[in-house]
Amino acid sequence: MTIVPTDVPDSDHKLFIGGFAHHINSLTLLEILKPFGKVAKLNMVREAGNMIKNKGYAFFEYATGSVNPNDGENSTESCIRHLNGVVTTTGGPSLTVKWASSSR
Repeated sequence: MTIVPTDVPDSDHKLFIGGFAHHINSLTLLEILKPFGKVAKLNMVREAGNMIKNKGYAFFEYATGSVNPNDGENSTESCIRHLNGVVTTTGGPSLTVKWASSSR
């Protein structure tokens, strides 16, 4: 099992992912993000007082210099290009993947 820090401070590398089902856990989300590179940080936002149900969105960051092992593209750009707009099979709407920083 991979342990990933949950503190994702604001930075130019921080990404937002939303639109996944509320029953998805962080390990499942890591499996969705992992094909594009090494996830360095992941913060799945949860309902207040409920450590099981998430709000359908999270913030994450790939490791510095991480690349998609399939095509050699930068992990962040690859993830945005491949996952943004994808309709999930897990009961959620289509995914939104974008830069979390408004300065990007």
